[in-house]
Amino acid sequence: MRLGVLLLATTAACDPGSEFFEPAVFYVEGTFGYDAIADAAVAYVGDGGAVSPTVAITIASTEWFETYDDLDRCVVALRHLADTPLPRASWVAEAPDTWFGFDAPTDAEVTSDCAGWDPEVWGDDPATAVATWGWGLGIGALDDAVSDEVRDAVIASDGEATWDDEWQPAVFGGGFRWSGAADRFDGGFAPNGYAFGLYVDADFALVVQDDALLGIPATDVVDGAPPNGAYVIEQWFGIDAVLLAPTNL
Repeated sequence: MRLGVLLLATTAACDPGSEFFEPAVFYVEGTFGYDAIADAAVAYVGDGGAVSPTVAITIASTEWFETYDDLDRCVVALRHLADTPLPRASWVAEAPDTWFGFDAPTDAEVTSDCAGWDPEVWGDDPATAVATWGWGLGIGALDDAVSDEVRDAVIASDGEATWDDEWQPAVFGGGFRWSGAADRFDGGFAPNGYAFGLYVDADFALVVQDDALLGIPATDVVDGAPPNGAYVIEQWFGIDAVLLAPTNL
């Protein structure tokens, strides 16, 4: 669920006559396990096996806001496949009300379905152009603007009881660190989304109770000391994709 666009520069208009995919907005989401003793991001185990710490950058064209067609967006995913934990990043100390965050390592596996971008702007491999930036994920206090918009959207879609009973008890803040945002956000961390947590067992496997995954109440996280768990970050506000161009590195 995401709707907004946070414009850090004027969003480039999409040329309807262009033969290329025209990036307009990007969102950053992801997931990671958190080891509270090591204070580090680690893999967790889901139904399909190990889930590595992953930062996923979704880039949408202007048309996507009208079609919501997957053909009008693509994803660059950075996965940390090594067994080594990813420690607390130094930028966390600079980002207000951020409880934990990590950086995707430079040797992360990069996968993408992005193609057909203008090579004069993005080079022959747009995924490499996007992945070259520094990326990370973090959790913390829920941004007021995100909270208000998510609440209104949930209530409009499913009713106030759904927000009160299901969403509000579970949701806290989520966002991403982007090296291109160092001059725009404290620590380069954009608190543009929301997050939720799932309990894991001693082997960092997701806990199932009554045939459902067991969620971590937000009250167990918001004291700034997240417990062991699997954390999922969903973005709400996007950022102008023009800023990702290699010329801005």
